[in-house]
Formats: sequence, C-alpha cells, structure tokens
Amino acid sequence: MVAWLWVTVASASGCGPDPVSESLTRFEALLVQPEGDRELAFAQCLWELGLRHNAQQHALEVVRLGPGDPAFSDALSSAMSWSRELGDLYSALPYLRGVSRRHVADDAGRDDVLLAHGMFLRVTGQPIRAAGVLEEVRADYPWADRARFQLGQALWEANQLREAVDTWDAVEGQPWVIDAQMARAEALADWGETADAVTALSHVDASDPRAGMARLKQAGWWMRLGDVDEARQTLVHARQQGGRAWPQWHLRWAEVSADACRTSSVHRHARALEAEWGPIALALDGIADSGHPNGRSLYAQFLGSEPVDMGLPDVLHARATADPDLMGLLGHLDQIVDERQQLDAIVHPAFEAILKPHLSDVLQQGERELQAQAGRLYGRSLAQQRVAVREALAAGAALVDSLDRTCR
Repeated sequence: MVAWLWVTVASASGCGPDPVSESLTRFEALLVQPEGDRELAFAQCLWELGLRHNAQQHALEVVRLGPGDPAFSDALSSAMSWSRELGDLYSALPYLRGVSRRHVADDAGRDDVLLAHGMFLRVTGQPIRAAGVLEEVRADYPWADRARFQLGQALWEANQLREAVDTWDAVEGQPWVIDAQMARAEALADWGETADAVTALSHVDASDPRAGMARLKQAGWWMRLGDVDEARQTLVHARQQGGRAWPQWHLRWAEVSADACRTSSVHRHARALEAEWGPIALALDGIADSGHPNGRSLYAQFLGSEPVDMGLPDVLHARATADPDLMGLLGHLDQIVDERQQLDAIVHPAFEAILKPHLSDVLQQGERELQAQAGRLYGRSLAQQRVAVREALAAGAALVDSLDRTCR
C-alpha cells in the first residue's frame, strides 16, 4: 500500500526521479525493499511536497517498527529533525520507547534525537540517563538552550544540585533563559543562599510577562534577609511590572505590613487576597474535580474554537498557554489546518483516489492526538496555578491568625 502511495505522489507532483511512464517499474523496485525503507522514502517525498505533518508521522511509523528495522536510525533522525522544524518535539516523545544512545546516528538530526531522547528519559523518571544524553548536545545546535535547560532539570532531579545550578546559569536564549533564571534562583533560595537568589532574578527584563512574579519572589527573599525597606521598594517595582496580577501580590504586602505590626494593613490585604483570588480558586477546584476523561475535553473547553467561560481571568489562560511545549503543539495543530488546505488544492485523479483519503485520515488522527496532548498540558498548568493560589490564600489566613501573637 505504501509503495503505491509513494508512486502516486511521484506521479502527481514530479517528486523523485521517475516520470509517470516509469511508475510501475519504481513500484516493483519498492516492493522488494524492507518496509521501513519504503515508508521512509514515502515520508521524505511528503516532506518535499510540504505535507509536513504527514511526513513526520510516516517517519515515526518506521521508528515504531523498532531498532530491528534497517531504516530505524535514519527514520529516527528524520522524524526528530522534522518535529523540531514543526516546533514540536513533545508529541514525538511517546515513539521513543526502546531507543538508546547507540541508535543515534552522527548525522544532521543527531542533536534533535539527543534532545528528544533526553526529554523522554526525564519524563519517564530516568534523570541520570537523561543527563548523560543531554550533555552530548552540541553548542551550535539551534535549540541548544532548550537542551541546557532540560539538562539542568535532569541534574536537579538526579540530586546533582550544584551542577544543575551551573547549567541553568549557562542558558542564554529566549524563552529558556527566564525559566533557567527562575529555577536557579529557587534552588539558591532553597539552599539558604538567599542574597544570591535575589541577584539571580535581577536580570529578568521588566518587559517579560514573568517579571512581576520575579519581583514578588525577590520581595519575599528580602523579607527573609530582614531588609523590609528593600522588600517594600521591590514591591513597588513589582506593581509596575505586572505583579498585581499574581496572588502573591497581596500576600507580600501583608507580610511587609505584619513586620511593622500594621495590623489594619495586614487585614486589608488579606481581605483583598481572599476577595480577588478566592473565587478563582473555587473555579480551579471545579475544573480539577470535574474528572475530565481525556485532554480533548480540556482542549475543547479552553483552547478550541468556542472556549467555555469557566470564570478564570485571562491572565491565567495566558500563563497556561505560555508553556513552550503547549505552544509547539498549538503551532503543530495550525500546520495540520494548513496541510488540509494543501491536500484540497491538489487536483490529480490518482492522487485524489488513492493518496488523499489516506493522508486525510493521518491528519484527522494527528489532530485528535495533538488536541489531547495540548489539553493535558493546559490542565497541568492550571493545576500548578491552582496550587499557587491555594498556597497564597492559606498563607494569608495564617498570617492574620498569627497577628495576635506577634503584634501584642
């Protein structure tokens, strides 16, 4: 079947060296080749046609055949390189079971495979192996900073803490540099190196959407260092940089006020925290408790063409969709929409009769899978934000309860 499809593409588009009159000869040659070689040749032709999702999926099908197939390493390199060009390595990770370092060919796709394999090892709970793989990514790789950030996470999870902090410090490119600075600062604060943690976040640009949160973290650490004046000044900067849109905003001001026993100010900020974020916490609780059967329901509710109003502020949605893996999935879904239009624009009897139904099915299946993955990542982000909101509300309530003891 794949061989016939390959011939149809060659005939319809001129892809490959064979004119229509030689298609049957090419077909007979393909029949005697191993399955992986046929599928990979088909995938490469699809990529040249601009049918990028279909090309990636057919290469991944060769990867699914396993290392025993002669075309496995070549298909692995092609699939991961194409995934990066689609902006989405995340959706390819499930295909990497059974891959080991010996399967990584020293070709143009080498670093793509190393990054994807390292990510796979991390998410499957193998941080030591992940670190060993990610350390091999070359410095001139287009996504080198993403690999360094992943390496830092793997080292942290492997309890190689100082190495993780040093690795995060070497990340320079956007958007990973802010994530790395945040992770590095949190690690330093956990070790008690609070002054270094404050300094680590001083380079977060005021225009970055996370600048407000960075300032709120710094204010909390200034309080830990006993410098209330610096904490108060940092909160002023936080307001200018969007800090007012985070639940920790009122909490930090309540903490500064409590230090000076300004009880009325503590109560005012605690009430504002509860009034603004209590309903949001309840909305997030409702989403978490609804028991979504799969990610597609979350996708339809929040990311589809007709999102449902769940009572969440736009800023929470913006933070959830800022996840780089989720952004990659959404971009990949856009590619599927474009590819469907490309298929509709091809006019050729054999193509429409033989190839188009198959490629359309691949697009439909890919769309469902990507929507499910995107929904799960979105739900994960909402769950993380729910924890942060609940922690801020609990801390605010505890601060009010402690006033009688601390401000007699």
